[in-house]
This record gives sequence, C-alpha cells and structure tokens, in this order.
Amino acid sequence: MTSSKTEDFNNAISEEKADFREQLTELLKEYRDKWVIFKDGKVIEAFDDKEVAYAKALDLFGLDEPFLIEIVQVEKLQPLSFSIELGTNYVT
Repeated sequence: MTSSKTEDFNNAISEEKADFREQLTELLKEYRDKWVIFKDGKVIEAFDDKEVAYAKALDLFGLDEPFLIEIVQVEKLQPLSFSIELGTNYVT
C-alpha cells in the first residue's frame, strides 16, 4: 500500500470507529456482547466469536477494504493519573 492509500485506509477506519461509538447506545440494544463486522456506518453481521467475525469479514471484503471488528459493550473508562502519564510517579 502506498502512503496515500495507507492514509486513506486509516482515515476510513477512524471514521468507522467514530460511527460505531456514535451508535453504541443503539447497538447495545440488539448486539450486546456480540462481535460485529461494522462497515459503511452499519453492522454487517454479528457473531459470538471474534475470530469467526474476522474470517467472515475477510471473506466479504478481503485485505484491501477497510472494515471494523468490534465487541458491542459499554465502554469502560480507565482512569489514568497525570503523574503516570508523565512518568513522574517513580521520581524520588
């Protein structure tokens, strides 16, 4: 992949992630704890197993088309202290 194609691919994945997060509340109603193939802003198919979802997505789209495999769960925020982020928590 050329750098321009790579950039386009990465941008498409970022857009899919943003669309997924935006729709998460609605997706939880139907797909909670399922792995979904998400493409073009919508769920293509849902699975109980991540590897099965990935294999199906590869069959459908191959390696050259961007798609997202995500589990539909409530996002768990991980608190992170500023000192850990800066690496200063171990300074003596």
